[in-house]
Amino acid sequence: MKAADLARRYRNYDGWLPPTVADRLARALFERHETEAAVRVLRPFVDTGWWNAVQVLVDFHDRCGETDIAIALVRGALEKGSPHGIERLGTLLAERGQVDEAVALLWPHAGEDAVLDALVELTEGHGYDGDLTALVREQIEADSSVWSWNATAVLATLLERQGRVDEALEVLTGSAFGEHGVFVNAVEQLADILARHGRERQLRELVAGGGGEHAVFRLAVWLESLDRVDEAVEAMRPFATDGSPNVAAALAELLTRHGRADEAIEVLLPVPRLMGGDPEWLVGILGKLLVERGRADEALAAVDDLAAHYGGMWIELLFERVEVLARSGRVEQAIAELRAHHEGGTWYGSSKLADLLVLAGRPGEAIRTLESIDGSAWTAARLAVLLVDQGRVEEALALFAPDEAPAGDEDRAFWRQFHREGRVTGGEPTRTIDRRT
Repeated sequence: MKAADLARRYRNYDGWLPPTVADRLARALFERHETEAAVRVLRPFVDTGWWNAVQVLVDFHDRCGETDIAIALVRGALEKGSPHGIERLGTLLAERGQVDEAVALLWPHAGEDAVLDALVELTEGHGYDGDLTALVREQIEADSSVWSWNATAVLATLLERQGRVDEALEVLTGSAFGEHGVFVNAVEQLADILARHGRERQLRELVAGGGGEHAVFRLAVWLESLDRVDEAVEAMRPFATDGSPNVAAALAELLTRHGRADEAIEVLLPVPRLMGGDPEWLVGILGKLLVERGRADEALAAVDDLAAHYGGMWIELLFERVEVLARSGRVEQAIAELRAHHEGGTWYGSSKLADLLVLAGRPGEAIRTLESIDGSAWTAARLAVLLVDQGRVEEALALFAPDEAPAGDEDRAFWRQFHREGRVTGGEPTRTIDRRT
């Protein structure tokens, strides 16, 4: 099986073992200190140079301080033609103190955003800022017809690092406010630099001008760091009052951190109606705050009022309602309400139902619920994760069995040994499951 085919299957989810399942299984084995077994799970895919699998092993060995092994894995993937990983190799070399070697490796590829970012990060304090600044300016001039945010952001970072703050601000201001409107990333970086250097007047001017809510976050964080909490609250409040969900959520978090949860709730309550579409995520924050303070019925009432305002309870809003019920100890009611909804039997409704059943201590029923759905490959992936968690590894793998067994385990002897040795325990007796495609 070629790396290109693996990548295609990953993108299209055509029924092959998705990365979520391989990752879950491998990490479960790592947690049980079954390193050899975890490596065996991933090895057929690592051997192709497929970066998604290589990265899991690289992360593991890096966390364990085994940098040499991690470096060898990345080099192996690159030798097999993987288009990913060179920036990770540079970072690993730098961690081992080989900064010059890392720079020599990455420099020819600095036209790629990820590589350039890695170069800037790993060279800090090593005397490369002048050369990198010149390189980035050359890139910007060479691509003057193509607007490049990343190069501009990197240039500003390098200039600030060299103490050339005014030049950095000038570069970012030119990117933030142009003929195409306000560019959020540039505004946020501009606000960050102003805050780091204590330029309060300019930062407030940015908030009052075109930066708006995108700059007020950084102003509030800076004011809070100086114990000027009331000023931070007042800076954000007008945006929250006008219905900005992002500012309202940030203001609620700030108030809650400082023991003012009741104020946070009052800030959030009107915003779901003001913000327009997709209010569910903000309802979730509000519900969590209310439940934590023993006010679950108020959370439920807020959900019901919103449903009435929009003409009915849609499934995503119901998910927030059942989450409140579950958090407040009413899991069975949550299960019943989800099952009663007209979309409760869909693949996405059933996935949420499975979560609730697991929470209720009924994983077997959760598995049967997902088995009954003729849904997407995503549902099959969710089912596989549940099966792995219950120790039913062979069934999980059978859902995504490739037409040809991965090289190195044609007779599936490893999986039979896996169960015989009891590396994963628990769960119900194994039974045959039809393959999902």
